[in-house]
Amino acid sequence: MHQALIVDDSKTSRITLRKMLDKHSIPVAMVESAEEALEWAANLHEGYDYGEAPMSGERMLLLQGLVSQLSTAGFKGTVRLEGHVGEFCLSQIPLEDGGEFAMLPRPELPLSACNMIGTSTALAMQNSIQPSEAFVDFLADSNLMSATSPIRIELLPLGASSPQYAYPVKLEGLTTGDWNTVALNNNRVHIVPLPD
Repeated sequence: MHQALIVDDSKTSRITLRKMLDKHSIPVAMVESAEEALEWAANLHEGYDYGEAPMSGERMLLLQGLVSQLSTAGFKGTVRLEGHVGEFCLSQIPLEDGGEFAMLPRPELPLSACNMIGTSTALAMQNSIQPSEAFVDFLADSNLMSATSPIRIELLPLGASSPQYAYPVKLEGLTTGDWNTVALNNNRVHIVPLPD
């Protein structure tokens, strides 16, 4: 069922790719290969908000378009989804049942208002590839996790182990908003086509 949706979306994906290249004044001839062009386009919107499932929204739509374009181009290989999470400054709010709820503090507060920065390594790894229900359905219906599919999807959870942007070292005068801006930029899914 989703396979037809992906094929039908290929014209839209080509138009979207052309618009993205034009918007950034990048001639198609400057891109060395179709895979590189598609990888570049797929990663224009790799970031996601705090609390959002990384494998959802724009990233899922871009992945569907990328798979469609790669299939049309005769690509055989793996599309790796490298999941990253930011190390957010969080405030812990006590609940009536004795538990706690972590949330982002107001951005103007000093960094010292954070009860914690980041999560455990295990939770960061889990959160970095957290799929939406629609993403799980897409994978199940498309056969992309099968070893016999010409295009396969690989989920690689990297947690908070390799931030794209460095966190501030000088903490004096830093606000929770300053810190969380960097964390938000590190909250991303990087899509990499890997030919066989």
